[in-house]
Amino acid sequence: MSLTNLYKWLKSPLLYILIFALFINMYFLIKNPGDVFHNPKVYGEGVSAYGSVDAYKYASMAWQLLHDGIYGYAETKSNAYVTPGHPLYLAAIFKVSEWVHMDHILLTRIINMLLNIGIVFIIYNISQLLFRNIFVSSLASLMYTTYFSGYHFFRTLLTEIPSMFLFMLTILIFILALRKETLMWHIIFGIVASITLMFRPAPAPLLLIGWGIIVYKSGWKEAIKIGFIWCIGPVLIMGPWVLRNLLVLGHAYIFSSHSGDPLLAGTDPFYLRGYDSITQDMVNAGYTVTEENKGTYAKILIKNGFKNDFALWFSWFTLGKTIHLFNAADALRPLYDSYFASWVISAFKLQHFAVVLTGLASMITFRKNPKIFLLSTIVIGYVALSNIFLAITRYGFFIIPCLCILGAFFIVNVIHILYKRLVTIK
Repeated sequence: MSLTNLYKWLKSPLLYILIFALFINMYFLIKNPGDVFHNPKVYGEGVSAYGSVDAYKYASMAWQLLHDGIYGYAETKSNAYVTPGHPLYLAAIFKVSEWVHMDHILLTRIINMLLNIGIVFIIYNISQLLFRNIFVSSLASLMYTTYFSGYHFFRTLLTEIPSMFLFMLTILIFILALRKETLMWHIIFGIVASITLMFRPAPAPLLLIGWGIIVYKSGWKEAIKIGFIWCIGPVLIMGPWVLRNLLVLGHAYIFSSHSGDPLLAGTDPFYLRGYDSITQDMVNAGYTVTEENKGTYAKILIKNGFKNDFALWFSWFTLGKTIHLFNAADALRPLYDSYFASWVISAFKLQHFAVVLTGLASMITFRKNPKIFLLSTIVIGYVALSNIFLAITRYGFFIIPCLCILGAFFIVNVIHILYKRLVTIK
């Protein structure tokens, strides 16, 4: 690095935001607050340290893959209940932990922590590429740095932090591919997007939005060419997974065979009945409780629901589930009530709503700005896809980085507009 570049880097607010983020992440890594991590009554002995039952299942799956050569989630036989990105990620970390004689949970937390800081870096650079405004970039990255949920999830063995990092990296590479218009960047985009979908398949249809932007920008002929270039990634990354499923399970699952459960869990308008009641109805209707049957029964419930009570089911699958996605900063309460002072909890709650509401305000107020429209389309697309399934704040957290960028743009521009009006009045 030349002295000129070093001087620019030292002058950049990003450096100091990253240092700030590092200190906060280190605090949470060392102190490790939250009842979920030290109260076995929450999930049981041997489970609480992983962060949740799902996290424990992922960890068990990774050990089973390493030592028995069996790829099976929550079972001792092969299955395709989850996509392979996160299990392979954990298996790689666990293998390294064996080589260096380090606790596998601690090593996973450290790597997740670095990815969590990486999200801050990516948010800043996406903002700079889109808006070329140091205030928007700095505020957006600070909004995520001070947002609570990431500090909980980087200490679990869940998919949240790795998948969020990859999702934001995919957006960054897509913007670079649009700017540079080179073959290599489009190949990289296809590969990174495919890896992201192997961690979390939900954003898959958003690729159509990206391709639509290419059509609008470059025309059909160029878009078709770029579409084929993007396909290199799925062939290299997803192809082996599909082939494995076909050979081992006799079914070419592109993503997973486990979508029936979250689909069924989302068929309880405003969660008035409870999941157990729905599954009992399913048994009473003559269905055995399998993933395939859950999906079939869920589709019947949705069809009948819209037919018999359209207003209730439409409001649930639109506004209702959206509210449930964003009605709180995930994992904050009640896990941290006994650790943080009440005013700290209140501050985190207020900041969550500030991020969500300013992000929404930006989507509405600046909807004619093409760059805001791009981010808004990503947010709306993700929310619409999430609303098909179970809607919980954990899934809402996934799109918070995009809302931070939108919110920062709104705040900076509103301040700028107000300042100009004050100067004009004077």
